[in-house]
Amino acid sequence: MSALEVKIYGEEETKTFHLALRDRGSYIVLEAVDENGLHMCAGDLLYIRKDSGKIERCGSVHENIGLPLDEYGRVKFDAEN
Repeated sequence: MSALEVKIYGEEETKTFHLALRDRGSYIVLEAVDENGLHMCAGDLLYIRKDSGKIERCGSVHENIGLPLDEYGRVKFDAEN
């Protein structure tokens, strides 16, 4: 499994994230996983619907994952403050 190094603006530390794409029937989920590939609690980040290709952000992502989150616990996109 390859890791993704993420540099978050304004922070000195580079963080390493492990991500996986999983098939969940009607959608694919992008989720945070541990170094063994196991799902992390509240680690679902994005849903990709198979029928439409629509991408939805998951709410209530755990803050311990270390990604910047909005007020609903969703991963922030680059264009958002």
